[in-house]
Amino acid sequence: MDLLERYLAEVRRNLPARQADDIVAELRDLLLARAEEQEETSGSVDWEALLRDFGHPLVIAARYRKEQWLIGPELYPFYLHFLKVVVAIVVAVSAGLAIIKGVLWAADPGHAITGFLGSLWWGVASAIGSVTIVFALIERFGGASVRRHLKWKPMELPELNASQPSVYESVFEVVAGILILMWWFGLIPTPQFNGSFRFVAAPVWQSLFWPVAGLMVLQLVFNLVRWLRPRWTAVRGALGAVNAIAALMIAALVYRAGRWITVVPVTIDAKEAAALQGAIDLAFRIGIVVVLIIWILNFGAELWRMLRAHGGGASNGGPSPARTA
Repeated sequence: MDLLERYLAEVRRNLPARQADDIVAELRDLLLARAEEQEETSGSVDWEALLRDFGHPLVIAARYRKEQWLIGPELYPFYLHFLKVVVAIVVAVSAGLAIIKGVLWAADPGHAITGFLGSLWWGVASAIGSVTIVFALIERFGGASVRRHLKWKPMELPELNASQPSVYESVFEVVAGILILMWWFGLIPTPQFNGSFRFVAAPVWQSLFWPVAGLMVLQLVFNLVRWLRPRWTAVRGALGAVNAIAALMIAALVYRAGRWITVVPVTIDAKEAAALQGAIDLAFRIGIVVVLIIWILNFGAELWRMLRAHGGGASNGGPSPARTA
């Protein structure tokens, strides 16, 4: 009987305090009943074998707790999906930074590869740990409310002929938009290249700081709407129109500046700094034109989808009359 009491005491340590007395009493009755059955059949009770067959105290106690898993089956698909996206972004960013360091700093290949693998390991491990902790906290404290918000509506599915970016593209666009905003507001520092030279922002960025920030926020909202509310064609069209017009106005002002980043030499000579400055100026000119073309084409595509949807009698909230007839 001493072994039984020790077993029940160990189970009690891992039970909810409010239910511990009732659960232990229930388990004691159940184990005593099994002991009586064993005594009737074999003439004695082997408490060690009986308790071993009954189960480990931690396993028995876990059956009476609400949390049986770190991340439940309802949230697990979203956890796994989000984890893949985050890890893919970490790998892409780590690879991009390694390539930039190798090209601009001409680092030793061996050290560059070692540094890349080390940063990749810690980046992926941190991403997995952070995402797991967040979803575990959601499961533990906010599971019920999150599940209510995850109730999806079939009527919000995009049309068959609607060009919708993949989830990975949408997540990448949103995450990239957030990171760029953080960099714009100084939360992510601009890298300086081993002290050989420094980048200094041209005055045009100071005068257009808030217009550019507003344009970034508008683009982020547009990407969120396109991802999460694909049937809001009117909203997408309006956001796209405002976005394109604002981008054209800001780009015209930026392009007229003629200088966007100034290279300040530290250890490199003036000739190298001038060559680098010319290359950066040319890259910015090309980049501004390319970004504007992409922006206008995206807006044109969104506007065309909106006009086609309204021309076909579709609405933002439901099917067209022809489909309901």
